[in-house]
Amino acid sequence: MSDDVPDNIDRFNRLTLALLTILYADFPTPIDIDPKVIGANASGDDFEGDGGRERAFTWIDAAGNTMAWLHDEGFFREQRQTLDGKHLQVVLSIKGLATLGHIPHSIKENPEKSSFGTLAGKTLKSGAKDIISEFVKEIINIGAKATMGHYGI
Repeated sequence: MSDDVPDNIDRFNRLTLALLTILYADFPTPIDIDPKVIGANASGDDFEGDGGRERAFTWIDAAGNTMAWLHDEGFFREQRQTLDGKHLQVVLSIKGLATLGHIPHSIKENPEKSSFGTLAGKTLKSGAKDIISEFVKEIINIGAKATMGHYGI
């Protein structure tokens, strides 16, 4: 099943969990975020050997694009972005916090009924493409429902 997740979606999923884990852990304190660091942490790659430089650029680019998309969709707020791509004073929005406060249905082994925010880091560390994919789909679906409810849809 994990081979069914395209590489670009797997990168997005891992980057989403890495970013939201950090924001949830630091909430409500705004923090500065460098997509290069998020990309390196989420990838699990040391970028050594053949193609390491290209893989690093792929993850850095994907991290910036993932952050832009999550920001545009209202999962977090930021004060501004620097010319070198760092995001300043980033904090979860009410939508992001509410989404991460939900208890996921995709995680079968969750006896403590932990929230998305609590489980995000553990899910990312598991490394399982299919589990990460289902987890992020559920986060996006809850965020979309919150947006639709806001607009009366």
